Amino acid sequence: MAIVNVRSADMTSLMRNETLEIPARVTNLLNEKQAEKQHVLRTLKNTRPPLVISFARGSSDHAATLAHHLLKARYGVWSFSCPPSQFQLGAKKLDLSRAIAFAVSQSGQSTDILNCIDMASQRGASTLAFVNAPIAPLRDRALCTWNIDAGLEQSVAATKSFVCSVVALLDFASKWQKDEPLQRGLDGLPDQLATALSLDWTAAITPLVPAHALLLISRGEMMGGLDEAALKLKETCGLHATAYSAAELKHGPLALIGRKTPAWVVAPPGPHQSELIQLASELRAMGGHVTLFTDTYESKDHVDFNVTSEVYLDVLTWVTAFYVFAEKLAVARGLNPDTPPHLRKITITT
Repeated sequence: MAIVNVRSADMTSLMRNETLEIPARVTNLLNEKQAEKQHVLRTLKNTRPPLVISFARGSSDHAATLAHHLLKARYGVWSFSCPPSQFQLGAKKLDLSRAIAFAVSQSGQSTDILNCIDMASQRGASTLAFVNAPIAPLRDRALCTWNIDAGLEQSVAATKSFVCSVVALLDFASKWQKDEPLQRGLDGLPDQLATALSLDWTAAITPLVPAHALLLISRGEMMGGLDEAALKLKETCGLHATAYSAAELKHGPLALIGRKTPAWVVAPPGPHQSELIQLASELRAMGGHVTLFTDTYESKDHVDFNVTSEVYLDVLTWVTAFYVFAEKLAVARGLNPDTPPHLRKITITT
Protein backbone atom coordinates (compact mmCIF):
# COMPACT_ATOMS: atom_id res chain seq x y z
CA MET A 1 0.00 0.00 0.00
CA ALA A 2 1.41 3.40 -0.96
CA ILE A 3 1.80 5.82 1.94
CA VAL A 4 1.04 9.48 1.19
CA ASN A 5 0.23 12.62 3.16
CA VAL A 6 1.67 11.18 6.36
CA ARG A 7 0.48 12.94 9.52
CA SER A 8 2.05 12.67 12.95
CA ALA A 9 -0.15 10.79 15.42
CA ASP A 10 0.17 13.61 17.95
CA MET A 11 -1.50 16.14 15.63
CA THR A 12 -5.23 16.80 15.71
CA SER A 13 -6.95 16.58 12.35
CA LEU A 14 -9.65 18.86 11.04
CA MET A 15 -11.75 15.75 10.46
CA ARG A 16 -11.60 14.83 14.14
CA ASN A 17 -12.31 18.39 15.31
CA GLU A 18 -15.31 18.71 12.98
CA THR A 19 -16.65 15.32 14.04
CA LEU A 20 -16.53 16.42 17.67
CA GLU A 21 -18.70 19.44 16.74
CA ILE A 22 -21.58 17.24 15.63
CA PRO A 23 -23.75 17.28 18.81
CA ALA A 24 -23.55 21.08 19.12
CA ARG A 25 -24.24 21.60 15.42
CA VAL A 26 -27.27 19.32 15.54
CA THR A 27 -28.58 21.18 18.59
CA ASN A 28 -28.29 24.47 16.72
CA LEU A 29 -29.89 23.04 13.59
CA LEU A 30 -32.93 21.76 15.47
CA ASN A 31 -33.46 24.91 17.52
CA GLU A 32 -32.67 27.77 15.15
CA LYS A 33 -34.43 29.33 12.13
CA GLN A 34 -37.90 28.19 13.20
CA ALA A 35 -39.57 30.98 11.19
CA GLU A 36 -37.82 29.84 8.00
CA LYS A 37 -38.88 26.24 8.64
CA GLN A 38 -42.48 27.28 9.13
CA HIS A 39 -42.33 29.19 5.84
CA VAL A 40 -41.27 26.01 4.04
CA LEU A 41 -44.04 24.01 5.70
CA ARG A 42 -46.66 26.63 4.80
CA THR A 43 -45.41 26.69 1.21
CA LEU A 44 -45.76 22.92 0.93
CA LYS A 45 -48.81 22.63 3.21
CA ASN A 46 -51.19 21.42 0.53
CA THR A 47 -48.60 19.35 -1.31
CA ARG A 48 -49.29 15.66 -0.78
CA PRO A 49 -47.42 14.34 -3.79
CA PRO A 50 -47.35 10.80 -5.11
CA LEU A 51 -43.66 11.35 -5.85
CA VAL A 52 -40.58 12.86 -4.18
CA ILE A 53 -37.28 12.90 -6.04
CA SER A 54 -33.85 14.18 -5.05
CA PHE A 55 -30.67 15.38 -6.71
CA ALA A 56 -27.37 14.95 -4.88
CA ARG A 57 -23.94 13.35 -5.11
CA GLY A 58 -21.53 11.67 -2.71
CA SER A 59 -22.28 12.09 1.00
CA SER A 60 -25.26 14.29 0.18
CA ASP A 61 -26.82 11.46 -1.82
CA HIS A 62 -26.22 9.05 1.07
CA ALA A 63 -28.15 11.46 3.29
CA ALA A 64 -30.96 11.52 0.74
CA THR A 65 -31.00 7.70 0.66
CA LEU A 66 -32.01 7.59 4.32
CA ALA A 67 -34.73 10.20 3.76
CA HIS A 68 -36.16 8.24 0.84
CA HIS A 69 -36.35 5.08 2.96
CA LEU A 70 -38.27 7.01 5.62
CA LEU A 71 -40.69 8.55 3.12
CA LYS A 72 -41.49 5.23 1.47
CA ALA A 73 -41.49 2.86 4.45
CA ARG A 74 -43.11 5.09 7.08
CA TYR A 75 -45.29 7.53 5.16
CA GLY A 76 -46.11 5.65 1.97
CA VAL A 77 -44.72 8.39 -0.28
CA TRP A 78 -43.00 7.03 -3.38
CA SER A 79 -39.54 8.52 -3.21
CA PHE A 80 -36.15 7.98 -4.80
CA SER A 81 -32.82 9.55 -5.70
CA CYS A 82 -32.56 10.59 -9.35
CA PRO A 83 -29.12 10.54 -11.04
CA PRO A 84 -28.60 14.09 -12.35
CA SER A 85 -27.32 12.99 -15.76
CA GLN A 86 -30.34 10.73 -16.37
CA PHE A 87 -32.77 13.37 -15.17
CA GLN A 88 -31.31 16.01 -17.48
CA LEU A 89 -31.67 13.62 -20.41
CA GLY A 90 -35.30 12.73 -19.76
CA ALA A 91 -36.80 15.67 -17.86
CA LYS A 92 -38.63 17.13 -20.87
CA LYS A 93 -40.89 14.07 -20.96
CA LEU A 94 -41.81 14.15 -17.26
CA ASP A 95 -44.90 15.60 -15.61
CA LEU A 96 -43.81 16.69 -12.13
CA SER A 97 -46.83 18.86 -11.36
CA ARG A 98 -47.61 16.70 -8.29
CA ALA A 99 -44.05 16.13 -7.16
CA ILE A 100 -41.56 17.56 -4.71
CA ALA A 101 -37.98 17.73 -5.99
CA PHE A 102 -35.26 18.45 -3.46
CA ALA A 103 -31.52 18.91 -3.73
CA VAL A 104 -28.92 18.32 -1.01
CA SER A 105 -25.63 20.18 -1.29
CA GLN A 106 -22.95 21.59 0.97
CA SER A 107 -21.89 24.34 -1.41
CA GLY A 108 -25.02 24.74 -3.53
CA GLN A 109 -22.79 25.41 -6.53
CA SER A 110 -22.61 22.25 -8.61
CA THR A 111 -23.80 22.91 -12.16
CA ASP A 112 -25.64 19.63 -12.64
CA ILE A 113 -27.59 19.98 -9.40
CA LEU A 114 -28.57 23.55 -10.31
CA ASN A 115 -29.70 22.40 -13.76
CA CYS A 116 -31.80 19.62 -12.24
CA ILE A 117 -33.58 21.97 -9.86
CA ASP A 118 -34.28 24.38 -12.74
CA MET A 119 -35.63 21.60 -14.95
CA ALA A 120 -37.75 20.11 -12.16
CA SER A 121 -39.28 23.52 -11.54
CA GLN A 122 -40.00 23.92 -15.26
CA ARG A 123 -41.78 20.57 -15.24
CA GLY A 124 -44.04 21.72 -12.40
CA ALA A 125 -42.34 20.34 -9.27
CA SER A 126 -42.24 22.15 -5.95
CA THR A 127 -38.50 22.51 -5.35
CA LEU A 128 -36.69 22.50 -2.01
CA ALA A 129 -32.98 23.02 -1.36
CA PHE A 130 -31.06 21.63 1.62
CA VAL A 131 -27.89 23.75 1.63
CA ASN A 132 -25.04 24.38 4.06
CA ALA A 133 -23.36 27.41 2.50
CA PRO A 134 -25.03 30.66 3.69
CA ILE A 135 -24.74 32.16 0.19
CA ALA A 136 -25.22 29.80 -2.74
CA PRO A 137 -26.85 29.78 -6.20
CA LEU A 138 -29.03 26.84 -5.22
CA ARG A 139 -30.80 28.99 -2.62
CA ASP A 140 -31.94 31.33 -5.38
CA ARG A 141 -33.03 28.60 -7.78
CA ALA A 142 -35.26 26.53 -5.47
CA LEU A 143 -38.74 27.51 -4.35
CA CYS A 144 -37.66 27.34 -0.71
CA THR A 145 -34.65 26.35 1.42
CA TRP A 146 -34.10 24.28 4.56
CA ASN A 147 -30.73 25.08 6.10
CA ILE A 148 -28.23 22.33 6.92
CA ASP A 149 -26.43 24.65 9.39
CA ALA A 150 -23.30 22.52 9.82
CA GLY A 151 -21.06 25.59 9.83
CA LEU A 152 -17.78 25.90 7.96
CA GLU A 153 -16.29 22.50 7.14
CA GLN A 154 -12.64 22.51 6.08
CA SER A 155 -11.68 18.85 5.96
CA VAL A 156 -12.24 17.31 2.54
CA ALA A 157 -14.14 14.47 4.22
CA ALA A 158 -17.70 15.55 5.01
CA THR A 159 -18.59 14.59 8.59
CA LYS A 160 -20.69 17.13 10.47
CA SER A 161 -22.25 18.26 7.19
CA PHE A 162 -23.41 14.69 6.44
CA VAL A 163 -25.00 14.24 9.87
CA CYS A 164 -26.58 17.70 9.71
CA SER A 165 -27.88 16.96 6.21
CA VAL A 166 -29.64 13.84 7.47
CA VAL A 167 -31.00 15.67 10.51
CA ALA A 168 -32.30 18.50 8.32
CA LEU A 169 -34.04 16.00 6.04
CA LEU A 170 -35.56 14.09 8.97
CA ASP A 171 -36.58 17.32 10.68
CA PHE A 172 -38.37 18.47 7.55
CA ALA A 173 -40.02 15.09 6.91
CA SER A 174 -41.22 14.66 10.49
CA LYS A 175 -42.72 18.16 10.57
CA TRP A 176 -44.24 17.78 7.10
CA GLN A 177 -45.82 14.45 8.03
CA LYS A 178 -46.55 15.43 11.67
CA ASP A 179 -44.50 12.50 12.96
CA GLU A 180 -44.34 13.24 16.69
CA PRO A 181 -42.33 10.14 17.72
CA LEU A 182 -39.58 11.05 15.26
CA GLN A 183 -39.65 14.66 16.45
CA ARG A 184 -39.20 13.50 20.05
CA GLY A 185 -36.32 11.32 18.95
CA LEU A 186 -34.69 14.26 17.21
CA ASP A 187 -35.05 16.38 20.34
CA GLY A 188 -32.94 13.88 22.26
CA LEU A 189 -30.48 13.19 19.45
CA PRO A 190 -27.67 15.59 20.48
CA ASP A 191 -27.16 13.73 23.77
CA GLN A 192 -27.18 10.40 21.93
CA LEU A 193 -24.58 11.71 19.49
CA ALA A 194 -22.38 12.89 22.35
CA THR A 195 -22.47 9.38 23.78
CA ALA A 196 -21.59 7.94 20.36
CA LEU A 197 -18.46 10.09 20.24
CA SER A 198 -17.16 8.41 23.40
CA LEU A 199 -17.43 4.84 22.12
CA ASP A 200 -14.20 2.89 21.76
CA TRP A 201 -13.89 0.97 18.49
CA THR A 202 -10.12 0.53 18.81
CA ALA A 203 -10.36 -3.25 18.56
CA ALA A 204 -11.65 -2.90 15.00
CA ILE A 205 -8.54 -1.02 13.81
CA THR A 206 -5.93 -3.80 13.82
CA PRO A 207 -7.56 -6.06 11.18
CA LEU A 208 -7.90 -3.12 8.78
CA VAL A 209 -4.39 -1.66 8.96
CA PRO A 210 -3.01 -4.13 6.37
CA ALA A 211 -6.32 -4.68 4.51
CA HIS A 212 -6.97 -3.72 0.89
CA ALA A 213 -10.76 -4.18 0.94
CA LEU A 214 -13.71 -4.37 3.33
CA LEU A 215 -17.30 -5.56 2.99
CA LEU A 216 -19.93 -3.57 4.92
CA ILE A 217 -23.14 -5.54 5.43
CA SER A 218 -26.55 -4.66 6.91
CA ARG A 219 -30.21 -4.22 5.88
CA GLY A 220 -32.89 -1.56 5.51
CA GLU A 221 -32.41 1.87 7.04
CA MET A 222 -28.74 1.27 7.78
CA MET A 223 -27.71 1.05 4.13
CA GLY A 224 -27.40 4.82 3.61
CA GLY A 225 -25.02 4.91 6.58
CA LEU A 226 -22.97 2.04 5.19
CA ASP A 227 -22.69 3.75 1.80
CA GLU A 228 -21.38 6.80 3.64
CA ALA A 229 -18.89 4.71 5.63
CA ALA A 230 -17.66 2.98 2.48
CA LEU A 231 -17.04 6.35 0.83
CA LYS A 232 -15.13 7.67 3.84
CA LEU A 233 -12.94 4.56 4.05
CA LYS A 234 -11.97 4.98 0.41
CA GLU A 235 -11.47 8.71 0.81
CA THR A 236 -9.54 8.95 4.08
CA CYS A 237 -8.02 5.48 4.57
CA GLY A 238 -7.26 4.28 1.06
CA LEU A 239 -9.37 1.20 1.77
CA HIS A 240 -11.67 -0.14 -0.95
CA ALA A 241 -14.86 -0.61 1.08
CA THR A 242 -18.20 -1.59 -0.43
CA ALA A 243 -21.64 -1.68 1.21
CA TYR A 244 -23.95 -4.63 0.55
CA SER A 245 -27.40 -5.51 1.75
CA ALA A 246 -27.40 -8.91 3.44
CA ALA A 247 -30.18 -9.79 1.01
CA GLU A 248 -27.74 -9.32 -1.90
CA LEU A 249 -24.69 -10.96 -0.35
CA LYS A 250 -25.33 -14.39 -1.85
CA HIS A 251 -25.60 -12.92 -5.34
CA GLY A 252 -21.83 -12.87 -5.81
CA PRO A 253 -20.13 -10.88 -3.00
CA LEU A 254 -20.15 -13.94 -0.70
CA ALA A 255 -17.27 -15.33 -2.78
CA LEU A 256 -15.03 -12.58 -1.36
CA ILE A 257 -15.39 -13.69 2.25
CA GLY A 258 -12.04 -14.79 3.67
CA ARG A 259 -9.03 -13.61 5.61
CA LYS A 260 -7.95 -11.24 2.83
CA THR A 261 -11.31 -9.44 2.78
CA PRO A 262 -12.60 -8.56 6.27
CA ALA A 263 -16.29 -7.89 6.77
CA TRP A 264 -18.33 -5.66 9.06
CA VAL A 265 -21.88 -6.69 9.91
CA VAL A 266 -24.02 -3.93 11.41
CA ALA A 267 -27.05 -5.26 13.31
CA PRO A 268 -29.17 -2.46 14.82
CA PRO A 269 -32.39 -3.15 16.73
CA GLY A 270 -35.26 -4.11 14.46
CA PRO A 271 -36.70 -6.95 12.43
CA HIS A 272 -33.38 -7.88 10.83
CA GLN A 273 -31.18 -7.90 13.94
CA SER A 274 -31.24 -11.62 14.74
CA GLU A 275 -30.78 -12.46 11.06
CA LEU A 276 -27.70 -10.22 10.83
CA ILE A 277 -26.18 -11.59 14.03
CA GLN A 278 -26.66 -15.10 12.65
CA LEU A 279 -25.09 -14.01 9.37
CA ALA A 280 -21.99 -12.80 11.23
CA SER A 281 -21.63 -16.26 12.79
CA GLU A 282 -22.01 -17.94 9.40
CA LEU A 283 -19.39 -15.71 7.80
CA ARG A 284 -16.96 -16.47 10.61
CA ALA A 285 -17.56 -20.17 10.07
CA MET A 286 -16.56 -19.66 6.43
CA GLY A 287 -13.21 -18.29 7.58
CA GLY A 288 -14.04 -14.63 7.34
CA HIS A 289 -12.65 -12.02 9.72
CA VAL A 290 -15.93 -10.44 10.84
CA THR A 291 -16.57 -7.48 13.12
CA LEU A 292 -20.14 -7.38 14.39
CA PHE A 293 -21.68 -4.06 15.48
CA THR A 294 -24.75 -4.43 17.67
CA ASP A 295 -26.27 -3.25 20.93
CA THR A 296 -27.30 -6.66 22.22
CA TYR A 297 -25.29 -8.42 24.90
CA GLU A 298 -26.69 -11.75 23.78
CA SER A 299 -24.10 -11.64 21.03
CA LYS A 300 -20.46 -12.34 21.85
CA ASP A 301 -17.45 -10.73 20.20
CA HIS A 302 -19.20 -7.57 19.10
CA VAL A 303 -18.53 -3.83 19.03
CA ASP A 304 -21.12 -1.63 20.75
CA PHE A 305 -22.86 1.32 19.21
CA ASN A 306 -25.31 3.70 20.80
CA VAL A 307 -28.95 3.09 19.87
CA THR A 308 -31.83 5.53 20.17
CA SER A 309 -35.61 5.35 20.21
CA GLU A 310 -35.73 5.53 16.39
CA VAL A 311 -34.11 3.25 13.82
CA TYR A 312 -33.42 6.20 11.51
CA LEU A 313 -31.50 7.96 14.26
CA ASP A 314 -29.51 4.80 15.02
CA VAL A 315 -27.87 5.33 11.63
CA LEU A 316 -26.60 8.71 12.81
CA THR A 317 -25.21 7.47 16.13
CA TRP A 318 -23.41 4.64 14.29
CA VAL A 319 -22.00 6.97 11.63
CA THR A 320 -20.84 9.50 14.22
CA ALA A 321 -18.90 6.82 16.11
CA PHE A 322 -17.60 5.58 12.77
CA TYR A 323 -16.13 9.00 11.89
CA VAL A 324 -14.01 8.94 15.05
CA PHE A 325 -12.87 5.44 14.11
CA ALA A 326 -12.11 6.33 10.48
CA GLU A 327 -9.86 9.22 11.50
CA LYS A 328 -7.89 6.90 13.80
CA LEU A 329 -7.66 4.21 11.13
CA ALA A 330 -6.33 6.71 8.58
CA VAL A 331 -3.55 7.68 10.98
CA ALA A 332 -2.82 4.02 11.74
CA ARG A 333 -2.41 3.43 7.99
CA GLY A 334 0.00 6.38 7.75
CA LEU A 335 -2.40 8.75 6.03
CA ASN A 336 -3.63 12.31 6.60
CA PRO A 337 -7.46 12.17 6.58
CA ASP A 338 -7.70 15.90 5.83
CA THR A 339 -5.86 15.76 2.52
CA PRO A 340 -6.86 12.67 0.51
CA PRO A 341 -5.03 12.50 -2.84
CA HIS A 342 -6.64 14.06 -5.94
CA LEU A 343 -9.66 15.48 -4.02
CA ARG A 344 -10.89 18.98 -3.23
CA LYS A 345 -13.47 20.18 -0.73
CA ILE A 346 -15.89 21.58 -3.31
CA THR A 347 -16.62 19.43 -6.33
CA ILE A 348 -18.30 21.06 -9.32
CA THR A 349 -19.95 18.44 -11.55
CA THR A 350 -21.21 19.44 -14.97
